[in-house]
Amino acid sequence: MKIAVVGATLSAGREILSVMAERDFPVESIVALDDREALGREVSYGEDDVLKVGILDDYNFAGTDIAVFAAGEGIASRFVPKAAKAGCIVIDTSSEFALEPDVPLIAADINPEDISRYQKKKIIAAPAPSVVQLLTVVKPLADAFGLKRATVTALEAVSNFGKEAMDELFDQTRGIYMNAPISESKKYFTKQIAFNVIPFAESFMSDGALRDEWKIASQSEKILGSGTKVTANCAVAPVFIGSSQYVNMETKKPVDISKAREVLRNIEGITLFDHKVEEGYITPAEVPGEDNVYVSRLRKDTAAENGLSFFSAADAVHNGIALNAAKIVEILVDKYLS
Repeated sequence: MKIAVVGATLSAGREILSVMAERDFPVESIVALDDREALGREVSYGEDDVLKVGILDDYNFAGTDIAVFAAGEGIASRFVPKAAKAGCIVIDTSSEFALEPDVPLIAADINPEDISRYQKKKIIAAPAPSVVQLLTVVKPLADAFGLKRATVTALEAVSNFGKEAMDELFDQTRGIYMNAPISESKKYFTKQIAFNVIPFAESFMSDGALRDEWKIASQSEKILGSGTKVTANCAVAPVFIGSSQYVNMETKKPVDISKAREVLRNIEGITLFDHKVEEGYITPAEVPGEDNVYVSRLRKDTAAENGLSFFSAADAVHNGIALNAAKIVEILVDKYLS
């Protein structure tokens, strides 16, 4: 296998390379690609290997089996079709193709069977990391109790937005203790991020929803199907790594909390850590680098006839982007390409 990772110098690209190395991928060669600004740079592949970053504009995808795109939607719109046309199977993490009818939208632990639909366009879309975190928990509960609707309040870590956003949180936090003006450190976020919560992420839609909120709702509904409705509220929290979600579900069947616990305990990719005592829950600070989505505060939602509520935390870049992409590659290789 020959695999290319596009956006290799970005946080998500580096994490994808790290996860692939940890999982000991059966590759003959792996190529790191990025834009011309990355010329001369190197990235790590595991503990021992270093890859020189190639220039995406100059790369010929013919002969490459799989390309994982970890760049933005602009890069994806230009180069994903080009790579697919050259015969390369593309896994795109940008959401650019997520809602196209002929492109399967895959969360590897939730709907791996849909990967078989990749042949039509040779493109597989990966959901936004918030969607992976949400549906990892919601889908098995929906299978057990049925699902009418879900409402999620997502507190996104600044790592979801890249190194520049993380640097800004660090600089502002230090600056506040040194009495430095906040205006001097506002470069990525338009509002103060240190010691604050910003109810804005990415951009506004015409109806007033945030683009991130629209992504969560529309992508979740595509994967869940059956007319299920999802509503999302997003904010950016002053947390470097580790995104959290409060979720309320309205189910079709009466909720049995004991059964819900049993369901979640038996799902790969979930760790249920839920004790009704102090410290009997997980916080975002405890999940960086963890593969699983951690679930706490599981209880009935008494505002609905059949309601369920829970809190989850996950490393969005590691779990929602890198690990999901790596699992999709593994399924492709094992079931369709070998």
